[in-house]
Amino acid sequence: MRNKGQVDPFFLVTLPLMLLIAVKLRALKAFDDLMEALHRLEGARWVELGRPIGYFWRPEDQAAKTVQGVRARRPILRQWLFSDPDWLAGDSPLRLPLATWRITTLLSWAGFGILAVLAALAGAFWMGGAAP
Repeated sequence: MRNKGQVDPFFLVTLPLMLLIAVKLRALKAFDDLMEALHRLEGARWVELGRPIGYFWRPEDQAAKTVQGVRARRPILRQWLFSDPDWLAGDSPLRLPLATWRITTLLSWAGFGILAVLAALAGAFWMGGAAP
């Protein structure tokens, strides 16, 4: 039984988890915004990249097939996280969705790593043992 005023360690994990889920959903939405803007502003480039789709977004004209769009998305995820695409101009309206996607993606990855450590510490504390 916990002492009065003692914080439940489960709370220390669930609150950050809820916040991280919100950040991750924002990262997915930011990527969708990027793909939608790419499709709208740089249609030829979007086709050249293999018609990538977002996580929730796909073009209304059905120009992209789901499996093909997911396959086209994979290299973009790896390449654009740390380097700008060669065709992206300095004043492009795609800079903001790209930056938003990068920041929220990296924050969610770092946050989930930190949360794993917190969960291990909370579990050890809750079970009454020493921290690992």
